[in-house]
Amino acid sequence: MPTKIPPKPRRVRVNTSNLPIVLKALLERPSTLYELMDATDTGLDGMRSFLKAMHEHGLIYIADWKWEGHNSSPVYAFGPGEDVERQWSPTDRKLLALFAGDLLSRTAEEAAKVLGISRQTVTRSLARLHAKGFLIMNKREHCNIPASYRRNPCREFPAVGPHPLHFALKERPKVAPQSWFSAIA
Repeated sequence: MPTKIPPKPRRVRVNTSNLPIVLKALLERPSTLYELMDATDTGLDGMRSFLKAMHEHGLIYIADWKWEGHNSSPVYAFGPGEDVERQWSPTDRKLLALFAGDLLSRTAEEAAKVLGISRQTVTRSLARLHAKGFLIMNKREHCNIPASYRRNPCREFPAVGPHPLHFALKERPKVAPQSWFSAIA
């Protein structure tokens, strides 16, 4: 006779009976959404809406961001406080540090070799930084030539420290647009 697989235990919703458990978990230490779900055995949707309501009313704040691979999760702490802005991904930090030092143009392959990261990961981060205005994409003469990027001299680079969204306030020299001839010389 085949054995039955026991059903997964069902998680409960956040309600008045388990609300003290959720609040106790938040008071003990700052936690992410998933850490609170595991500690209190509550469901995802209920915990997410509960934390959203608590955050909107100023009862909790975002104390930090926890990175797991390329995904970030806010770490909530109980009490009034100022939210910490989302930090850069580890790849974005490495690319910002690489491009902050000079005005050279680099393709995704060149940056990946220097940093020791896969080309696909670097390409995604370069596109994100380009969309935010920190990097400029050089003109491509032909569609088979890979895109190259350089630092935008008109945009301040963020400081790559513990909270890298706090921008460093220093004057950057205005640089003429770079061509591939000037990169060779």
